[in-house]
Amino acid sequence: MSGSFIEKIVCFLKKEGIIESDKEQIYFFGIKQAAFLLINLIITLSIAIIFEKKIELLIFILQFISLRSFSGGYHSKSKITCTIISSAAQIIALFLLGIVYLDIKFVIIATIVFSILIILFSPIESSNKPLDKLERKIYKRITTFILFVFIAISIFSYFFYNMDTVAGITLINTGIVLILQLICVIKHKIVFVTGIVLSILSIFS
Repeated sequence: MSGSFIEKIVCFLKKEGIIESDKEQIYFFGIKQAAFLLINLIITLSIAIIFEKKIELLIFILQFISLRSFSGGYHSKSKITCTIISSAAQIIALFLLGIVYLDIKFVIIATIVFSILIILFSPIESSNKPLDKLERKIYKRITTFILFVFIAISIFSYFFYNMDTVAGITLINTGIVLILQLICVIKHKIVFVTGIVLSILSIFS
């Protein structure tokens, strides 16, 4: 939903006396956030209906959000790009669940390897939400706990209920989160190396 359209809604509400003039920016931000939330919800429901995997998508989203909230990784400054990445992740997850069948031992081992790497990199803070030393320590512990719970549930659901779906979703989730972390790690290293090179060149210039 474009900003101009939201501005028209706010102006209409203000004209009708529903909102106060001094709270115009607050309502603008609130309506904008609600609009993006609604759009994301519609997209998610559409994906679930198309793939006919409502429960699987729900598990994926709950895992993805909880893990990403504390492990960090690539975040786009554009909400549209975030929506595209999120939707693509959901489609890829459900698509892979439908066509890929892996041995449970491989799934669990791969998930553990991905989890260890995620823990090593975590937390990767965003530019708009820097973390202090204590927060980084807490976030890493929470990330470790979340991954431990995911793996434990995956193993439990397979060996006690013969369900490999949860394990597959966990593998895909840890893989996607790790990729988003690696994007940031590689980006930071490139910036660091570029800074060193430019500093060296400036000495001899």
